[in-house]
Amino acid sequence: MEDALTPRIAAGFGLFTTVVGGLLAAWGISGLRRLRRKQSAGRIATGVVVENMITTDFENSRLVHPIVEFSTLEGRRLRVQCVWSTQVKFPVGTTVQVYYDSACPEKAGIVGEGRTGAFLLIGFGATVFVFGLLWLATAMVATAVGR
Repeated sequence: MEDALTPRIAAGFGLFTTVVGGLLAAWGISGLRRLRRKQSAGRIATGVVVENMITTDFENSRLVHPIVEFSTLEGRRLRVQCVWSTQVKFPVGTTVQVYYDSACPEKAGIVGEGRTGAFLLIGFGATVFVFGLLWLATAMVATAVGR
């Protein structure tokens, strides 16, 4: 029995894996850029953590949503649940920097939070991408050798 299709299947798998890894990494980069744009376009205020709302996601991972009180530059006092969840439980009373959009200050976030998921997605996507490239290169060499 001849394995003539094996290099083609391997090349297809390598190509598929490379594309999926690239898309995952691009999604992470897009999320990081979106977060940076939000932070740079927003305003910064000093807030105080007044509570931590703890939830679990579909994988039973603990997610912490800090609730922060702060005053906008216009003098409006707000109490908001941060847009991004974290793994960090901020002690109540902790002073934090908060970024917000003046058009919608209710959607605020703690400066420096929300990047972990994007970095993990980029790292995972890059790993899958490199794995796919290696698989594709191996299949191409096997095809060239005639295996």
